[in-house]
Amino acid sequence: MTKEFLTYEQSQALRNFGFNNLCFGWYQDKRLKVGLSPTNSGDQTYMRPNDCNAPLYQQAFRWFREKHQLDCEINPGSNGYSVFINSNFIYESNKNRIAEFTYEEAQDVCINKLIELVQNKK
Repeated sequence: MTKEFLTYEQSQALRNFGFNNLCFGWYQDKRLKVGLSPTNSGDQTYMRPNDCNAPLYQQAFRWFREKHQLDCEINPGSNGYSVFINSNFIYESNKNRIAEFTYEEAQDVCINKLIELVQNKK
């Protein structure tokens, strides 16, 4: 189930951008915790400075779409998956890779690019 959540670094970036939504996961001492907790109130005042909520990918994509008007699209193709943000091509997996390019890798590429775009706006 841990693959459903953003990484610690991605979650921290969202926290720094003001993400403060309810989550089923949180990072405490950089370790993912899953379940119901006071941290799920969305009020991060109960967290230590390096702790943060851990959104699901779908929560993060929705948040970027609603708060920053950045919409991500991941499409399967003959060479793996292609990533588009606001209809602009961002990335396509390389057909020469030894390991098959996964949807999860495409999600990470997309989240990392969304983070980069928001950081560059500031």
